[in-house]
Amino acid sequence: MGAYAGRIRGFWCLLGLLLLGATFVGSTSLAAEEAEGSLTHYSDRPVVVQGDAVGAPRTPQSATVTGIVFRVTIERVTATNNFDGDPFFDKADFFGRVRIGPVTSESPTISNSTDIFPNWQFSNTVFMDDTLEDEVVTMTIGVWDADDFNNRQEADLTQTTFTRSVEVNVDVNLCLVPGTAGALSGNVSGACGQSIVTEGLLGPGLGNTARVQFRIEAERPPSAPGLNMLCTHSPIWPQAGQTVTVSAQSLADNLSPKLVDQVDVFLQNQTTVAASCVGTDTCSAAAIAPASGNTMFYGCQIKDASGTVWSGWRRVQVGNPPSGQAVPLIFTGSSRSRVDIVFMPDPDSYTGALDPAFLTDVHDAIRQGYFRADMVSAGGIADADRAFGERLFLTNQDRFNFWIAQDAGDIDNDSSGLNCRITLPGNWNQAYSFADSGAILHRDGFRDCALPNQRVFGTEFNEFRTMLHETMHSPFGLADEYCCDSNYFEPNPLPNIYASQSSCLADIANLAEWDAIIGDTPRVPGSCVMDANGVWKSEPDSDDIMTDNMEFNAADIRRVQYLFDRCSGADCGLPAGQRATQRPSGPEDPVPDVEYQTDYKVMVLQGQFIGRLNLTIDNMAVIYGQSPLMEGGAPMLALEARDESATIIDRWLMWHPLLKLGTFDNFGSPKDPQYVHGPAKWGKDGSVTFIIPFSANLATVTITDLSLGQSLNSIDLRPAIEEFCEQHSEDVDCQAIAHEPVWLYLPTIQRQ
Repeated sequence: MGAYAGRIRGFWCLLGLLLLGATFVGSTSLAAEEAEGSLTHYSDRPVVVQGDAVGAPRTPQSATVTGIVFRVTIERVTATNNFDGDPFFDKADFFGRVRIGPVTSESPTISNSTDIFPNWQFSNTVFMDDTLEDEVVTMTIGVWDADDFNNRQEADLTQTTFTRSVEVNVDVNLCLVPGTAGALSGNVSGACGQSIVTEGLLGPGLGNTARVQFRIEAERPPSAPGLNMLCTHSPIWPQAGQTVTVSAQSLADNLSPKLVDQVDVFLQNQTTVAASCVGTDTCSAAAIAPASGNTMFYGCQIKDASGTVWSGWRRVQVGNPPSGQAVPLIFTGSSRSRVDIVFMPDPDSYTGALDPAFLTDVHDAIRQGYFRADMVSAGGIADADRAFGERLFLTNQDRFNFWIAQDAGDIDNDSSGLNCRITLPGNWNQAYSFADSGAILHRDGFRDCALPNQRVFGTEFNEFRTMLHETMHSPFGLADEYCCDSNYFEPNPLPNIYASQSSCLADIANLAEWDAIIGDTPRVPGSCVMDANGVWKSEPDSDDIMTDNMEFNAADIRRVQYLFDRCSGADCGLPAGQRATQRPSGPEDPVPDVEYQTDYKVMVLQGQFIGRLNLTIDNMAVIYGQSPLMEGGAPMLALEARDESATIIDRWLMWHPLLKLGTFDNFGSPKDPQYVHGPAKWGKDGSVTFIIPFSANLATVTITDLSLGQSLNSIDLRPAIEEFCEQHSEDVDCQAIAHEPVWLYLPTIQRQ
């Protein structure tokens, strides 16, 4: 097909002088952005934060303070004129920039398209004083173009001449009831939960105009000071005709049951309560599952004198999904703004995904493990700082999606009992490319292991601490702290161990802030020590989730919150460069729709390591699917994607494929647990798969071993893109590549 034959980008350097003195309407500079807010870079992607430090705790300090979760979803963006201007005609490279309260976030860029359906979802919890009436939260919704000259240009989205972004005042009380008129005012007016459309003024000198469609939503958080929500359903994967029971329980901050004024359960109805229980800590409701292929939805609410908390809406699949192999169990929203955990059955322990024992074990892994109901059954937790960590995922339950894989993942132990082997489903990198981590459950007892590069770990069905420890590796990217047979590295950003004393000392004050929030005594300046592994740290030598599978300490909680914040900024599941053309589901429905199929694409690279310095890539392919989180990997390998002009368009840090981590297991009795770990192992050779986001601008990717400082390979991706486009000529990216204009550097520049 020769899709790239007509693409001549090297000429841009010849035209550089033409840009001097040129003025672009709506352009901005880095200095201007830094003046507007602090610009912080993670993996070369900007996240702008105003009035709040990145990764800093945002927890209310008063019982009269209530947090409200606000979400802004940009559903569609359409250019209504040429952003680059003649003679530099090109398609737009849009990204969103949204401020909710004091926090501003930027989405990744969607390249080379003038009409997109990105479904970027931005969220932030804004804390307000309950003693005040008529609370109003201000928001700014902007769209920008990142063009070929790194000259960001703001789109005009309004009918005013003094502002280009949409400025909205949100009446909090009205917004909490979707569809209530008058909730939104400012540049636009309308109701929360409904689509709003606005576009910029066209006219002389009013360039860079676009039309944007967005919606704003508000809801109570799943936790508040002294009030927490546990809301799950059973059976975890219902089949047609089964009775599905939704159970709600109110919990105090130490995870002990708490009597409250009212516990409500909503089941298959957005407005009518299915069950309401007064003066108790529990409530449940049941319904018959509909025909296979459908979904059910539910939510739980607690009301008490100290406030109201809401689990958020969840969807669950009944029977087989309409397409694909991944079965949503607790789906809270787009995978592009959630952490996705996929459970797989081990064939030595279960007959398959529908084995009743496997379904019970998955239910318990979510409820008892991630949501820490095992602590509830133990009567709660005595000390406050430990309780903060134990409820870490429960208080962020609206940021997770949990799934079951219909394909088995095999995990076995060798004869020594020290080394395990993991065999993933053959379609893992296709059918489950969106998964941020897979968990293979098994019932036979042996020492487990994990393959972080392949996004998978194994755990015995009831070893909840092992599951949590491995989740802190993948997707959250923390290093082990135990002695002395793991792989030790400094995570970037927000580490838990450090390569140097100076970097450890520089981080003390930041971690001390988190110490105060979780109830620990703030660490003092200078409290860094070199441990037996030869690395520096200020975390405790024991009683730590990354040391002996015990408490979540400040560095652990900070790193988790950081990745959750990336998801809240529409930047954890739709990386830079991916096209988004799928139309959003009905905005009038606040219940999230499961995305079974998308037209997002990823590039899959498969090859072999023969020793650490010999990497060959044998197969490349573009496939339809979603990328997993591109944050969280250990900085062992760096992948740099470049366009045809050799400009870096994205960069990712990843775990090394040859590294296999040991995991913690309980080899003692339940009353006297003895946690032991398996050693980390470096393989001499092995197969490798890299999944990177697709972009029409991709030309090459370079893979570098950071610890050895050695470039391993540089791969030309264009043949795989051309092959894909020969088979999918109808694809919008392929059409954009095929029709991209050819420029000629002539005395008179013409657009061909």
